[in-house]
Amino acid sequence: AQPVAETSEPTPEQQVVMASIRDPLNPPEPIIAGRTAAAQMAELFAERYGSYSTQGDYQNLRDLLPVMTASYRSKTEAMLADAQSQQGQPYEGVTSAKVSTDVRVFSQAAGTAVIAVMLQQQKTTATSTVSGYRSLRLELKEESGGWKVDAVRWENDLTPAS
Repeated sequence: AQPVAETSEPTPEQQVVMASIRDPLNPPEPIIAGRTAAAQMAELFAERYGSYSTQGDYQNLRDLLPVMTASYRSKTEAMLADAQSQQGQPYEGVTSAKVSTDVRVFSQAAGTAVIAVMLQQQKTTATSTVSGYRSLRLELKEESGGWKVDAVRWENDLTPAS
């Protein structure tokens, strides 16, 4: 039997694996290439973005500033500068945990991705607790060798679990 000639170029992930096999004592820099890295950034961002309390005074957003593009960071900083302190407001807290991730659009060449992260959320107030699901749509751009969030929007209101 004749060997089959490959006609396609290996993916970046396959190139890292092949380089590690060729020289296992001197593997390439450990990288999480492309799609996986973008999805992981979206998941981490979504969980932090979706977890907050009135006592936190927008700390969840401040913590995320370093992983935002310059444009989105500027918009968020402007919103934070105009935001009223939530101290003294009736307590409301939300915790979020990733349920699933959907990479809707991904282009390594363009350095862009659109990813939706489904979150399970628990919203607690002084008088009630509601658990349910929300989907956060994130637009990411590759900058300086890493993925940064360029825009986000909730796709639905908290849908109580049945």
